[in-house]
Amino acid sequence: MEFHHLGLEVNSLEESLEFYIHLCRFQLEEELTLAGERIIFLTKGELRLELTENKETSSWHICFEVKEFPALLPGAADYQKYENGWESTFFHSQDGHLIELLKRN
Repeated sequence: MEFHHLGLEVNSLEESLEFYIHLCRFQLEEELTLAGERIIFLTKGELRLELTENKETSSWHICFEVKEFPALLPGAADYQKYENGWESTFFHSQDGHLIELLKRN
């Protein structure tokens, strides 16, 4: 299991891009649409941020890339397969943190 990204829901993608690219000096890695949602990946060294827009609330999650999903995950794991071949599942840790596991095919 390897760190993949820290996901941030932001109120405005454009304002957040201005902040992270121009003020914090992140680089645009990739912009894509998965399941109808616009997603932007930014990098700075080894750190990767995933920005998605949510005008009503903001939250965060941490994502780990895996080769295979573990057999036992907390709660009922809901696996999603995306049009680019990626698969992911989200669950809450024992402390309530939102964790994503990502399998890129």
